Amino acid sequence: MPYMPPELLTYIVAKDLTGKDTNRDEFIERLNKFPRSMVIRLCGVLNLLLSKWTGDYDFESHAKLARSFFPLPMAERIIKSGRLAFHRHQLLYVAQEALRHCDESGRDVAAPYWGGFGDVLLMASELLYTPLPKGVTTSEEWARKICLLLPDMEANGVQSYLLKIVRSYVMTSQFIEPLRGKPNFFDLAALFEEATGVPLEVYQALIFGAMTRFIKLDDIKKSNDLASFAVPATWFRSTTVPQPQIERFFEYVSANADSLAAAVTEKQPVANDFTIFRNKPLFADVGYFFPLDVAILAEKFDSGPFWRVHEHLAPEQRGRFHSFWGNVFEDYVNWLFRQCVDGKHNQFYPNPKYAARPTEQVCDGIMLCGQSAVLIEYKSSTFTVGGKYGGNPQELESELRK
Repeated sequence: MPYMPPELLTYIVAKDLTGKDTNRDEFIERLNKFPRSMVIRLCGVLNLLLSKWTGDYDFESHAKLARSFFPLPMAERIIKSGRLAFHRHQLLYVAQEALRHCDESGRDVAAPYWGGFGDVLLMASELLYTPLPKGVTTSEEWARKICLLLPDMEANGVQSYLLKIVRSYVMTSQFIEPLRGKPNFFDLAALFEEATGVPLEVYQALIFGAMTRFIKLDDIKKSNDLASFAVPATWFRSTTVPQPQIERFFEYVSANADSLAAAVTEKQPVANDFTIFRNKPLFADVGYFFPLDVAILAEKFDSGPFWRVHEHLAPEQRGRFHSFWGNVFEDYVNWLFRQCVDGKHNQFYPNPKYAARPTEQVCDGIMLCGQSAVLIEYKSSTFTVGGKYGGNPQELESELRK
């Protein structure tokens, strides 16, 4: 079949049910009728209801929500289609648009079907898809397809929270210290504590502790108490972590509605750019901290230390820091490959050199199996927000080539 963007294959959008295209002005007008903080809380709760601890999608909860947010004939039509009326990409987008356009006044959502909020979500799904003209060259066409697919894959791909946490913990605890004394070394733990006032191991423990609030997700989904979907400010009271460090931790990972709205006003993020939520994954709301998305909270364990140190360093040091982190990542991947081979059926050789040119590296690693060899090169690159989320195939292609 011809290529189609995932929004048209996977999701129920407003046009599927109304037969007409969504107008952005109409979407903003409908969204603006809801209180800003309520939208943020509701999007976070819906994300939890639709999630599983393994990162899978909860289709049973989706069916229950469809019957709650839409009239029964429409809900059954949605369920029978096998397509999604609610999804992570859409919910993050609506929360961000609420910060851009809503204030704290608004309608009573106790009205039937949550005051029509389900219709707003369907309209959002439709607006997330923007047609792009077909590329002239093959590479331009691939860039166009990536522009359409990448934001959705990043937002709605199946993710394991624990894998993100474990990978980061292994990298920071095992592969940094052996590089001490070598050229271009950065003490990540010391720099992170200097930047945040929280020791790295305490920060990691607090992120993991906040995640455990949601480990009994099936029980939380049965609750009618909104507080069940949030981390209370008293969550770490019985720990040995000093209260000032707990306060600095919450300052680092959370923000209230006014602060989030100010960040949106200042940065004017494009539709698929949720870096504001990645920076502050917890919504601070009168003694409670609501995760906009548990996967983004887990990402804060994974990428938070790197980016906080990056921001803390002088601009002229950041390139060297990225190079250092590349060495850490290479050592981690070498270790990972070594754990995956038995040495008999497969052999792994990190940093292989040419026999005739012993100072010249062939590649980062070679995997041998019988008479077959796979040559592996480890690369990482940081894309600009515009290249990754801007929906401009030419800009993305330029960054890929670079």
